[in-house]
Amino acid sequence: TDDDTLIGGYIAAANDYVEKYLGRSVATQTMLLTLDHFSDQIILPRGPVQSVTSVVYDDLDGIEQTLPASAYVFDGSGDPQWIVRASDAVYPETLAGINAVRITYVTGYSVVPPAIKQAMLLLLGDWYRMRENTAMGAQVLEMPHAVTAVLANYRSFGF
Repeated sequence: TDDDTLIGGYIAAANDYVEKYLGRSVATQTMLLTLDHFSDQIILPRGPVQSVTSVVYDDLDGIEQTLPASAYVFDGSGDPQWIVRASDAVYPETLAGINAVRITYVTGYSVVPPAIKQAMLLLLGDWYRMRENTAMGAQVLEMPHAVTAVLANYRSFGF
């Protein structure tokens, strides 16, 4: 139990490192994408996207409105995932300015792939063993090749 706090910090840091390296969410989390206006095709960063919770926008009078789900289609089969305007829908005009459209969605793996867990364990092990920024007098400059090799098949290059 002496190292519980230290290990807890390493777990959080490993999760953060892996998510940034992959460009994906590992754990389930709610994300918010803000746009200045609607587009026929909107890529949702930081997949895998589990669901789209809401699409809201500021109308021409500056009043927040919710776009009906029938106005768009969520395509979760590709990588990255995206929202596409429904073929029979017309997106409403929005207030001119920034962040007039806000999309809330849920990302993360429902079951984290074993390879991602293994990469995180490799990081944890290395960080626990080498608590200083040097190893045998030489500065550690990069993560072990094993970590990047294990994560390579899950990396997203959409963003």
